[in-house]
Amino acid sequence: MLDSPSLRIAVRRDPPIVEDLRSTTVSEDPVQRRDLILLERARDGDLGAFNDLVVLYQDQLFALVVRMVPDRDQASDCVQEAFFSAFRNLGSFRGGNVKSWLNRICVNAAMDL
Repeated sequence: MLDSPSLRIAVRRDPPIVEDLRSTTVSEDPVQRRDLILLERARDGDLGAFNDLVVLYQDQLFALVVRMVPDRDQASDCVQEAFFSAFRNLGSFRGGNVKSWLNRICVNAAMDL
């Protein structure tokens, strides 16, 4: 869990329930399929879908970044900036694994510190 409440962008605490499973994704993995659906909805302007991605991955991304940036406050800021960057660049996602895409954005942000 994160120590920094400032990182909490989303208000939802429970994992999202995705009811609308579109057949536009190729993935057989239900987690990857869910993530792709959330990302597609976020691209369509659904801020709640992006918040769902934040809730799902902020702790994991923080755990990744805090190993690279030992200062916890800097690591929290880095993750927050990475989510802002991901949101601004939703159109640049070219398919594949959403978690890997977010991990790469976080690693790049940490290396820029």
